[in-house]
Amino acid sequence: LGQVAIHEAEPLEGPDKVELYMLAAAYLKRAYDAGFSQETRANGVFLYGKSLFSSGQEAASRPYLEESHELETEHRADAHWMLAMVDANEESADYLRALAHVSDYLREKDLTPAERDAALLLETRIRFQMKDWTGALASLARHTKTYRPSEAEFWRGRILMAQAAASSPQPAVPGSPLPAAAREKYQLAIAAFAAESAELIAEHAAEA
Repeated sequence: LGQVAIHEAEPLEGPDKVELYMLAAAYLKRAYDAGFSQETRANGVFLYGKSLFSSGQEAASRPYLEESHELETEHRADAHWMLAMVDANEESADYLRALAHVSDYLREKDLTPAERDAALLLETRIRFQMKDWTGALASLARHTKTYRPSEAEFWRGRILMAQAAASSPQPAVPGSPLPAAAREKYQLAIAAFAAESAELIAEHAAEA
């Protein structure tokens, strides 16, 4: 029943999707507590973790996604992706662990270009939160614009703004000119935000 609920939830959006995943989690919890058979354990544990994650219970999903990962199942890549998302959550962030999971996910050979670009954007966000500006820009340099190019430009602007602020005198002296390096970063950031706007227009036109 849990697997059926997940199958019905996947094409949906919004509250209906979340409700069905919550229903799936309830069914799969009972199955997990009763004990999966040897043949169904790997798939069942993953689906339980996925249903918790997809119904907004991200922290609760972690032990089951980790167990699924340890079982080395066909769902390994999806488990890495969801664990990276859980560990990148700012409320309970473990950025080093999130970075390890997204790196493992990117090593998967069967990712589509869009899946790889989505992971690179997540890696960029994680490195930004770690204040690893150089690493974040390196992640963006590998982004091929098959997934949310506007978001890539947004993060480029954020990173350049952070670099500019870091290279400015602290505390700022009123009336004093910005260092040339900071001024250049701010100019590049403005260009990135302009590019973000252009990409958003293009993305919305493509969806229309």
